Amino acid sequence: MDKQQVTYVESEDHDHGRDPDSDDHEVRLEKDHPEAVPLGMNEEMYNAVYGEDSPSLWARGHIKLYMICTVLYFMSSMSGYDGAVMSSINVMQTYLDHFGMKSAGSSTGLVFSIANIASISVALFVWVADYFGRKPVIVAGIVGTLVGTVVVCTANTTDVFIGGRFLLFFSSGIAYVSIPLYLVEISPPNIRGALAGLFNTFNFCGTTVATLTSYGCYINYPYPDPLQFKIPLWLQMLCPGISFLGIMFCPESPRWLLAHGKPEKARKILTELHANGVENHPIVEIQMAEMHAELENNPISSFKEYFNIWDLVNSRSKRYRMFLATTWSWFGNFTGSQVISYYLPTMLSNLGVGSTEMTLLLNAIYAIAQWVFAVAGAFMHDIVGRRKMMLMATAGIVVCFSCVAIGASQYEKTGSEPSSVASIVFIYIFGCIFASTYTSLQPIYPAEVLTTQMRAKGMAFYQAIFNVSGFILAYTGSMAMEKMGFWYYVFFAFWNAFVFCIIFMWYVETKGRSLEELEEVFQASNPKKASYEVKVRGPTNI
Repeated sequence: MDKQQVTYVESEDHDHGRDPDSDDHEVRLEKDHPEAVPLGMNEEMYNAVYGEDSPSLWARGHIKLYMICTVLYFMSSMSGYDGAVMSSINVMQTYLDHFGMKSAGSSTGLVFSIANIASISVALFVWVADYFGRKPVIVAGIVGTLVGTVVVCTANTTDVFIGGRFLLFFSSGIAYVSIPLYLVEISPPNIRGALAGLFNTFNFCGTTVATLTSYGCYINYPYPDPLQFKIPLWLQMLCPGISFLGIMFCPESPRWLLAHGKPEKARKILTELHANGVENHPIVEIQMAEMHAELENNPISSFKEYFNIWDLVNSRSKRYRMFLATTWSWFGNFTGSQVISYYLPTMLSNLGVGSTEMTLLLNAIYAIAQWVFAVAGAFMHDIVGRRKMMLMATAGIVVCFSCVAIGASQYEKTGSEPSSVASIVFIYIFGCIFASTYTSLQPIYPAEVLTTQMRAKGMAFYQAIFNVSGFILAYTGSMAMEKMGFWYYVFFAFWNAFVFCIIFMWYVETKGRSLEELEEVFQASNPKKASYEVKVRGPTNI
């Protein structure tokens, strides 16, 4: 047979065999055909990554890449640490008396939600990651985080405490938005899902440290010793401090360097980290060619263009990309995860767990379980695929909230201990399901579906919408639980059923493709369907 353009497809709902009307004489094969390559990866990239001369994943260059990523993972701990430490100290009478607050109510809601207000403000400054570079902005964010922590820990009034939290979360937000951009841009396509996905799993590193520290301080520093809540707050500096020490040894993003006229530096970084130092390796040449082509079609924005929102929606493919990024940002919080993160101890109390010591212990166990599932889930992204994991997780969340609502309603009516236990069990199952998929994909999926030219501005929108939804839930969560009771959980069950439908109908699969190859997907008439096809560029013998 003559050399032809070949497309490998994943599912049986596509046409089979050669399309006689096709200009390029396209041939379509099933995904399990012996000559098919993995979903999303063209033949050239497949040979570069998996061929005889493919780079070893455990050679010096890749190990350095893993160390770079690990250094930045620790910065992800900030969000998890805060949610856990605030929910833990929020049941400590020493903390409540010190600042004159209650464990639930509007004042507590403001202390929690100021983190979201600060993070919303970050959306106005995400462009600096494009202008100054990923690395300098990450460094500035880490330094601001450390300063903000000092203000929080030395505060003696509620106003100063809230102000310190604003500084802390504005700074950490700047770093938090820039790091996913950096990770997806520095990772090779075959392991990008795992390397970038692991970032958000360290959320639970912070959560675990915070809950265990809070539990230990509650036992060892009894009321009214302020060290009971101040030691957990001071330890908020630990993980950002590790990131600060390590970031100095990290290179700049190769895609940012290329976009700003430094192709040789970009090539050097790709050669070292993706090809283990092998000059002119195909994996480097292919990525450099794709990045050049992508930048020709979508040049990086000038300073004035950073504030031109029209650039994000001026084509059909860009509108589709922004739809995915913005809806995913809203879904991340409105699964109900943030409510449980901040108010788990209060929820446990409402379900009959009366001991503060037991509440803090259950909070710590919840964090550890989530971390285990989050890490496992991150390694599954490049095996199962992003879209399938989203659908399975969302369906599981619907079931969990339905069961929590049923158990909570029975406990409210009868005080039944089995109903209380059942609700707590499904809260924990929810946490594990959420961690396995949503946690690791939250900042990564939007960064993947956006082009290099759109990425910083698009992630600004992601950050703003994510934190608006978080602010709504953080501020209203305690009041909603007081007023609505178990009906609050019913709401999340129905909402997540709606989320499942949106993901099923429109979300695309990004597994296996380089960031530049996704342009083909979004240019298709049906991007979701196109994301399950594998294009092999160039002649292929069949």
